[in-house]
Amino acid sequence: MTTGGPATVFLCGPRPGGNSDTAGLAFAAGLARAGRTPRIIRLREHAVTPCRGCGACAVGPDHRCPLAGDDAEALFAAILDAAVVAFASPIFFYHLPALFKALIDRAQRHYAVRLDHEAAGIPIGPEKKAHVLLVAGRREGRQLFTGALLTLKYFLWPFAVRPAEDPCLLRGFDAPGDLAADAPTMPPKNQTTPDADDRLERELAGLKSEYERLRDDKVRAEQDLSHLEHQLRALEEAAVAAYGTADPEELKRLLERKRAENARLVGEYRQHIEDVKKDLEKVEQDFAGD
Repeated sequence: MTTGGPATVFLCGPRPGGNSDTAGLAFAAGLARAGRTPRIIRLREHAVTPCRGCGACAVGPDHRCPLAGDDAEALFAAILDAAVVAFASPIFFYHLPALFKALIDRAQRHYAVRLDHEAAGIPIGPEKKAHVLLVAGRREGRQLFTGALLTLKYFLWPFAVRPAEDPCLLRGFDAPGDLAADAPTMPPKNQTTPDADDRLERELAGLKSEYERLRDDKVRAEQDLSHLEHQLRALEEAAVAAYGTADPEELKRLLERKRAENARLVGEYRQHIEDVKKDLEKVEQDFAGD
């Protein structure tokens, strides 16, 4: 892999001008401000035939794919040639969209090639990072990005590329223009100085950290609430079984009646004990007189 190759940004969403396009183009703009001329590849503009699972690429010295002739190999070459590579994708049903997954599945040939190289002790070359930008319409979901990140990790492995450890994971941007209109996330169009870029990155990192903390607090609060609701239902069921009702006011009236009944019984027992004492004293006196 070359170290002086292009800076390539893959836009992997099916919707032109979608929120993942906005994220990828913002990343490309950052590359331009850093002095790199970005190459933009829109997957929706390329023909990639879906893998048929025929297994042909598993055999033979070159692991040739019988579907050769579409754009898949040219796209893989763009990954190999890039000195800087980024992937911007939406999240559909907790995963990557179909056109991106089609390209990923076609990488099986390269996966088999790398396994052969490792078995033969052939050097793979220096590893490079891929910058990952994922945009989801959902705001919730603890595993919202987990499947996509794992898939990207193993998709890129045959090309000696690994996802960067700090992916940009954006939630709650669903409708067209949502991300572009979000001032805290997107930089102003006239922001061009490196100092301003650094400030924006620090602010965005702080906002992401605060968001994650609030989300975790919300999850814990929901778990606590669920536990308390479970306890309350158990208490209500026990109250109905023991007293025939779980209504707080009715239970309060039952408690007052029970207290009054207990007070009456205590008084009766106390009087009964006093009567027994008196009878015993009379018996003792009569016995002493005899």
